[in-house]
Amino acid sequence: MQVQTVTQFKTVTNVVGRVKGLTSPDRYVLVGSRHHTAFGPGGQAWGSSTAVATAFIRALMLSVSRGWRPARTIVFCSWGGTDFGNIGSYEWGEDFKKVLQKNAVAYISLHSPVRGNSSLRPVASPSLQQLVAEVRGASHAV
Repeated sequence: MQVQTVTQFKTVTNVVGRVKGLTSPDRYVLVGSRHHTAFGPGGQAWGSSTAVATAFIRALMLSVSRGWRPARTIVFCSWGGTDFGNIGSYEWGEDFKKVLQKNAVAYISLHSPVRGNSSLRPVASPSLQQLVAEVRGASHAV
């Protein structure tokens, strides 16, 4: 058996924006999604991730334009390099490791937000289980 590999270098770009928090601006809630071509593998997941992130940002900015501000800073991250082992988010995390360890309080992943039927299947760390239960209860009431 012969194995041949070709090393290729590609530019990976992350797009990051924020809405500064009012009462705890040094505490970060990160909302991450991915971006890459919609015509390659995973195009549907890319489309849903981008669509949900865009709709969320649009709704949030409408509230901000009316004077609302979040308590904590919300950081929006659109990760590049997902086709190359999530290298965009990995390198960004490495670059900002100390700041994230000190200031990040939550990460909301929009990596693949839409799949399956209309059932809500939230996943969270143990510290957020109560919130998940409340959200799940509210979704069953609708």
